[in-house]
Amino acid sequence: PAQPTEITVPVSIVALHGDSQNAMPLLDNDLFEGTTRWPVYTYLPEIWIDSIEPRHGPPSGGTSIKLHGFPFPEIENDKLLCMFGIDGAANSTPATWVSPELILCTTPPLGAASRIVALHVGIGGSIGSPFTTLTRTPAQWTYYQEVPITTGVHPNRGIITGGQRVLVTGKHFFHDTDIMCSFGEKDVPGFFIDESAVECIAPDNSDLGIQREVQMLRFSGRLFQHEVQRIKVASPRTDEMQRIVFEANARAKRTKVQIIRLVVSASTSMGGSFTLSYREAETRPLSVRAAPSDIALALTNDGLFSDAEVEKFDGSNASIFGDYEAWDVSLYCAAGGVVTKDIKCTTDGMTSKYSGDMKCIVLQVQATDSKGIGGSVKLMSPWGHVSRAIDLRSSVDDIESAVAGLSIGNVSVSIEDWPNDFAHKTGYSWLIRFHSRYGSETEPLGDWPLIEVDDAALEGTAKTVTVLEELKGNWLEGTFTVSFAGEETNPISHDASASDIEKALEGLDAFDNVEVAHNERTLLWDCTFVDSIGDLALLVVNTNMLRGDNPLMTATELIRGTVPIGGSFSLMFYGERTLRIDANSTSVEIKAALEGIPLAGSVGVTRDTFVDQHHVGQSYQGHV
Repeated sequence: PAQPTEITVPVSIVALHGDSQNAMPLLDNDLFEGTTRWPVYTYLPEIWIDSIEPRHGPPSGGTSIKLHGFPFPEIENDKLLCMFGIDGAANSTPATWVSPELILCTTPPLGAASRIVALHVGIGGSIGSPFTTLTRTPAQWTYYQEVPITTGVHPNRGIITGGQRVLVTGKHFFHDTDIMCSFGEKDVPGFFIDESAVECIAPDNSDLGIQREVQMLRFSGRLFQHEVQRIKVASPRTDEMQRIVFEANARAKRTKVQIIRLVVSASTSMGGSFTLSYREAETRPLSVRAAPSDIALALTNDGLFSDAEVEKFDGSNASIFGDYEAWDVSLYCAAGGVVTKDIKCTTDGMTSKYSGDMKCIVLQVQATDSKGIGGSVKLMSPWGHVSRAIDLRSSVDDIESAVAGLSIGNVSVSIEDWPNDFAHKTGYSWLIRFHSRYGSETEPLGDWPLIEVDDAALEGTAKTVTVLEELKGNWLEGTFTVSFAGEETNPISHDASASDIEKALEGLDAFDNVEVAHNERTLLWDCTFVDSIGDLALLVVNTNMLRGDNPLMTATELIRGTVPIGGSFSLMFYGERTLRIDANSTSVEIKAALEGIPLAGSVGVTRDTFVDQHHVGQSYQGHV
């Protein structure tokens, strides 16, 4: 429609002289002097509301609605409003202008009771100005007390062309001349019966078409994998390793303990912390007022000494001046004692009134009478051979030379200082590795008996000698063969390389391509049969030509080989069968095969390849 005309007229206050024909405007000459400006009033065209959506909402308000009509004015100075009910601006909300044919509003709250109210569009000006209605005929807005709920449809089936009477049941329905029933995307008028029932006529939905038959064909098999088998030596060749430990113990009965005194001091009041260190170990920061238990815990937990007891020392009679703290530390960790000068005390964290005034002193107040390990020993082989005397302070070469006199073959020796400052004990540790396979002149030997020690010339408080087997030895020599399907390989060395195993297996008629991964340390070979399909029989390992303490070898299956999907199938439809169809056919080929059956008609087919954790296959989906 054509845009209605807005009319603007001047507004003034007039005084009558005699009769209304002689009215004269009363002007403020100061306000209008030299101008032609007059207050004006604009007549707006009447607004017609065609429809609103939605038409209903809860009494709590907040429902967004659209008002369709004409002509909605685009006003700048005045507010465009939607007024609900008869209370004027009190129940009004701002309107958003979209176009001359559309505005948007939000409903205000209006109590809890259900009611139908008039909906006007108007404007409101400055403070104190009245609400001006621009609609002569209002629309209707319905506040419902509770949200309508649909619970059932009776009957719930009908012919696709529609026309059946349908009863929709539920709760909180309300009477409305425009009530509608929605069937999918189609709306039809509803007839209000009561708050729990509305009757409708089902619409025609034949334009949706008839659903086509859809069927899925799916076949699968195990995921294709190459067979992998492992050949493994049960007990690989290993050098025997034995450790001989010589110790002395500082906690022997009737032994005097070593006591050192720790003193921290300053000429005036001191604070902060200090640290203690011994060789490469250092305590955490310790308070200058630390309890004896805190110091003992730091000495042991921070790795300085394994066994220390601490008690507070009263220095009042010891000529210690100024502010000080002192502790006596009893050390049981080393036979023969700890060198006191190796214990360091750091005062970097201490504080005092005078810089450089802090001191930390470590001194020995009682020496131990325990004796560290020393002297010499003789070693004896399991067959009665005795070495010459070996001083505990001997070098590696001296010890190896002495052990060679036992006629036990080639050995290597490493020497370790027993951790004398962290084990209650002092001592030495000799680690002997036997490289020879012959402990006697006739019999090979892997797992050696323990060496014996003559300690008659050994010195030290509460001395002890311990012989430990660090690693059990095993010897293995000779060859083995592998059999498969009645064939046997050539002899294979017990320490064969990966290529040796590949060459031996590929020499059998059953295998053309074998890939082998080899672990030299554990003597195992993982064999992948690249050109062989399916689950293979287990290899047979023949160990008759192996010699050793435990000459056993095994073959195990790591991965079972599978056969890839293949072959063909046929489909039957209404008693007629297709031609043979290859298992890897395309969707076009499946479509052609099905359409070869007259009753199938036109067929559409899609194809998908799937792989899950254990299976692989094809699926086809088609509609007839």
